[in-house]
Amino acid sequence: MKKAIKKIISVAAAISLLGASAVMAYADGAPAVSGVMAGDTLVEVISNENGVFVPLRAVGEALGYEVSWNNDTETASLVNVLGTTYDFKIMSKDDFTKAPVLVNDSSTYIPLESLSEVMGEKYTVNGEVAEIAPSAIVTVKEISADDKSILVDDPERGHVVLYVTDETEITSFENAELTASFEDIGDNDILRVFYSNAMTMSIPPQTSAVAVEILVKAVNTEPENPSLQVSQTAPVSAVYEGTVKEVSEEGVLISEENYGEILLTVSDDTSVHHEVNKRAYTVSDLEAGMKVQAVCSTMMTKSIPPQTAAYEIIIAD
Repeated sequence: MKKAIKKIISVAAAISLLGASAVMAYADGAPAVSGVMAGDTLVEVISNENGVFVPLRAVGEALGYEVSWNNDTETASLVNVLGTTYDFKIMSKDDFTKAPVLVNDSSTYIPLESLSEVMGEKYTVNGEVAEIAPSAIVTVKEISADDKSILVDDPERGHVVLYVTDETEITSFENAELTASFEDIGDNDILRVFYSNAMTMSIPPQTSAVAVEILVKAVNTEPENPSLQVSQTAPVSAVYEGTVKEVSEEGVLISEENYGEILLTVSDDTSVHHEVNKRAYTVSDLEAGMKVQAVCSTMMTKSIPPQTAAYEIIIAD
């Protein structure tokens, strides 16, 4: 699925975030970093007295970004899973005093700091390797306050037990300027999590959280009879009617008359059934062109297309 632009962060923003210059100089000479571990890929970097520079396409693709190049404007663009676009316009060629820098007219390099300061990625330096924390969009399945752990549903890894520590950075997508806390995370919330690079081989795997961003808050309430059920999803007023455009691993993209395109994120708890025969379906049964009604969380991301958690999808034809 092609991801639309949520916002564009240009090199001007990069400079303002990184200081007077997009290049960070090291007082003690070249830092001892020879590579960046992005996912399962070890990417070689260029290090000198001006800092550490990483190849944008190699690192971006290893992290799951869509990477493109505009030859007319000499701009490299990356789009992440939330639809955010980061534009890096070339500021120099083969000159590592300004960045982004185009090397040998073929590869764009940016300062290592740009990964965190501009793109929001998290990394730690371990010896000579800067390890980027793996990230994923997950759904909260269960929360344990006793050991501050969260059981999440990861589309690629399945269930993962995530431990929140005092060092874990927790933020909210709705207000990134305010620090959130473990208590702000609830059942069925949709999170962007940054895993520690150390994950157990158990079932389910366990790891600690480097950072957690609360993307979508679920609407939950206590049932009338607590002895029957601990919690349940409350009825929501967000109901969207539209036509299925595409079904992918990211969710169900629909075209809604009033709101345009909306990406419905789904989980194992999403109910899919037919309006007439009431027969149960699965998300994989949905096809482009189908008329559907979606009962969703009242929370929606500010991305383009906006994303919201679908509790129920009703096939109308």
